[in-house]
Amino acid sequence: EVLWELAAREGVTVFGTSAAYLSIMERRGFVPTELYDRIKVRMILSTGSPLRAELYPYAEKLVGHPVQVGSITGGTDICSLFGTHNEALPVRAGELQCLGLGMDVDVFDDSGHSAPDMVEGDLVCKKPFPVQPIGFWHQPNERYKDSYYTQ
Repeated sequence: EVLWELAAREGVTVFGTSAAYLSIMERRGFVPTELYDRIKVRMILSTGSPLRAELYPYAEKLVGHPVQVGSITGGTDICSLFGTHNEALPVRAGELQCLGLGMDVDVFDDSGHSAPDMVEGDLVCKKPFPVQPIGFWHQPNERYKDSYYTQ
């Protein structure tokens, strides 16, 4: 609730959050109607885990007007996004809109092969990308390699 008061007070237009946060707020029935006249948010970006399709309409209830919802994946440690939002593309609840610029990603099954569409698996970045970090800050190189290049 404090985050929405802060967003209204500061005129935030892009609200970054997690799917877990939105899920908790929905379960609590939180809808800040008293802030509607001050909320300027026009886009909600969610990361951390896939955003359930049922939460997309809830995002509009949070701000009291139509808002673009983007479910994104990637983030801080890679300095980029594997999958991202795109204001020029249609939003389909429960789906990532597009790949990040320069990303060659796929979904692999347990045996390390490309999985068919709509089959669950692990998200794999298959090639280096333009902003790929060379390691983790103040961590041994093995930690970085183990995090991204070993099964």
